[in-house]
Amino acid sequence: MTFDIHLIDSNSIYYEQVLMIRQDVLRTPLGLTLSQEDIEDDGNQQIVIALENEKVVGCLFIKIVSKELVKYRQMAIADNYQHQGIGKSIIHVAENFCILNQYKKIELHARKTAIDFYQKQNFQQIGEVFYEVGIPHLKMVKTLNKAKNP
Repeated sequence: MTFDIHLIDSNSIYYEQVLMIRQDVLRTPLGLTLSQEDIEDDGNQQIVIALENEKVVGCLFIKIVSKELVKYRQMAIADNYQHQGIGKSIIHVAENFCILNQYKKIELHARKTAIDFYQKQNFQQIGEVFYEVGIPHLKMVKTLNKAKNP
């Protein structure tokens, strides 16, 4: 399988596909619908996408929290594309973006089912399990190494 990873924003021609994948992967299985409130801040975030033949098969939002901190949000890989390295590639591109822009720390709220994936990407668990959208999550963080070559 060949796929391309791109950094986009909410003005991209791919943004509607990003919304569809978020709905299909993150909301529909929970019986929820992506709301206007869920997307109201999308314009202020960077989005890393994976494309296969012009079709979005994965995404991750990067929210700038401060000059040192970013938060990863809404990581979603289409069901038929999971466990094929796409998520790892998206994380790699997102991390390079963070390093190039001199952010020092990444945080995220990982669904309990995704903890192993993020631990393999060197994220550390912080605190106790909490519930978001009705399911268990853990806060995870990663401190970026300034010396790393992107």
